[in-house]
Amino acid sequence: LLGLAGEYVNGLVDLRRAHVLYAKANKPEHRRTVLDGIAALYNRMGDFEQAKRYYQQSIAQIEVAGRTRDLGIAQHNLGRVHENLKEWQQARHSFERALALHESIHFTRGMAYAHRGLASYLNGQGRPQAALREVKTAETLSRNIVDARLKAQIHLQRGIAFRQLKRY
Repeated sequence: LLGLAGEYVNGLVDLRRAHVLYAKANKPEHRRTVLDGIAALYNRMGDFEQAKRYYQQSIAQIEVAGRTRDLGIAQHNLGRVHENLKEWQQARHSFERALALHESIHFTRGMAYAHRGLASYLNGQGRPQAALREVKTAETLSRNIVDARLKAQIHLQRGIAFRQLKRY
C-alpha cells in the first residue's frame, strides 16, 4: 500500500522484510507473491531492469510449483516490462508464452491481456494492421469481462495503430 501511495522506499522496505519473514516461516507461495509485489513496485517506479530481474525470479519459482495461471500472469507482467524497455522480441516471446498458458486453462481474461500485449509488440514493430487484428481479438475476449484497465489498454493500442495508419 505504501508503494501504491508513492512511498516507494518504505514500500520496498516492507516487501523485503516480508520476503525474509516468509522465508523463515517456510511459506514459499507467500514469498513468491512478495517477489511479484517487489517487481510491480520497481515497474511502477520506472526501474524496469530491476522489475525484470524480480519477475524472472518469480517465474523460475512458479515453474517449479507448476502453477499455470500464475505462470501466465507472471509471463504477461514480464512482457510488460520488456514492452516498457522496447525489447520487442522478448516482449513478443513473453506475451506468446502467456497466451499459450492461458489458452491451456481457458483463462479468458489472461488471453485478452496477452492479445493486447501482442498488439503492442506489433505496433512497436510498425505493423499497425496486424496490431488491429490482435486488438479485435482482445476486445472480443474481454467483451464480458469487467476490467476497465484492460479495456483502456486495448483502446490505447487501437489508437496507436490508427495513428501509425494516419487515421486520426
